[in-house]
Amino acid sequence: MKRFIPIKYYISIVKDKLKEELKCYNTRPHLGAIYFGDNPASDSYIKGIKKDCDELGYEFTLRGNRRFKPPAIFAMTMRLFGV
Repeated sequence: MKRFIPIKYYISIVKDKLKEELKCYNTRPHLGAIYFGDNPASDSYIKGIKKDCDELGYEFTLRGNRRFKPPAIFAMTMRLFGV
């Protein structure tokens, strides 16, 4: 018989392990994201990612706006990664 673990419980275990691993490093991880367009689902996703970063102690940078076109996104990505 298979047993199932509630996803929220599993995620809390993974986050706790990540927090412990981060204590070994002298730097703080940094997640960068670029958004464009007008999609409520994307807004919700980014809000969740920011919440996770805050909870784990990651820095989070969000760049972009709703009017961006692909060439501007490419240029911003290159700047974000220092290329």
